Amino acid sequence: MNLIVLTDLHGRTTGPEHLDADLKDADLIILCGDITHFGSGVEAERIIGLINRYRNQILAVSGNCDLSEVNNKLRALEIDLEGSIRSVGGISFTGLNGSLPCPVRTPNERTEIEFQLLLDNLNNPPYNYSSEWIFVTHQPPYGTICDRLPDGRHVGSRVIRKYLEQTQPLICFTGHIHEGVGVDRIGRTTVVNPGPFRGGNYARVKLGFSSTPEVELIT
Repeated sequence: MNLIVLTDLHGRTTGPEHLDADLKDADLIILCGDITHFGSGVEAERIIGLINRYRNQILAVSGNCDLSEVNNKLRALEIDLEGSIRSVGGISFTGLNGSLPCPVRTPNERTEIEFQLLLDNLNNPPYNYSSEWIFVTHQPPYGTICDRLPDGRHVGSRVIRKYLEQTQPLICFTGHIHEGVGVDRIGRTTVVNPGPFRGGNYARVKLGFSSTPEVELIT
């Protein structure tokens, strides 16, 4: 299965020249939040349509810069992952919307307590997923390359990290921290922050017979 993973679009719909070929070949497109830059649900649908021009399967979570009506639009399009378990090619996907509180307040923020409650109330516990499953979250887990600021501070979620340590999905796709571009690991879980698509970044991911996904960051 070939995946294209984009995060932090902030309204951008065009990328490098080779993106078009990658989208055409993709079996699945994953959006890790901040689809809009404080835009409406109508704007989100327009952006998703342009990104998904080859009518691939698409799954998404919203980010801290997405209004509540973006969450509603993702649900209406049946591509949302928060509170849902969606299966593509025998692999299960679930996820979380939003981020921890930011220095400048944004509309879609959660506390660690709220993240914990959401994880506790997933429709099905991890042992009911397929043998391979993937977690998608705008907010990165704590203590990896993917949540590290330029000054070295880690600003990820400790709750999400604990969840990954306990459940060990195949991959955690994330975003939010624009400087935290990279691939890291938490146990067997590969953690991927492609970097902001608004800056031209995205990830190609190939899932095959190997237990380790092949990840290529496009920057």
